[in-house]
Amino acid sequence: ASIFGDGGEVYILDMGKPVKIVDLAKNLIKLHGLEPEKDIKIVFTGLRPGEKLKEELLNSKENQKPTEHEKIFKANIVVKVDIEFLENFINELEENVFSKDKLFEHLKTFVNKFN
Repeated sequence: ASIFGDGGEVYILDMGKPVKIVDLAKNLIKLHGLEPEKDIKIVFTGLRPGEKLKEELLNSKENQKPTEHEKIFKANIVVKVDIEFLENFINELEENVFSKDKLFEHLKTFVNKFN
């Protein structure tokens, strides 16, 4: 993908079908000549704060364009920034940086998926 870009582009690689982490763990254990659950136990801990079950590569306002390589796509990112809003946001962010609660509340107003 690095040979396609002129600078600033975002490329997406076709990684094939999704793989279950538990299957990956079992395969790694077997590759080392061991037996899953007998030699090495697999423990399910659940999601940690901020973790996702699925990762979204593009949001609904973005799409992808093909490149010369069939498994590399260029993201067509459409972002419109209101400079006045951004300046106000940064000023408010500077005022709230020393209060964790205010900082998180402020970030939630700007980043719609921030928890």
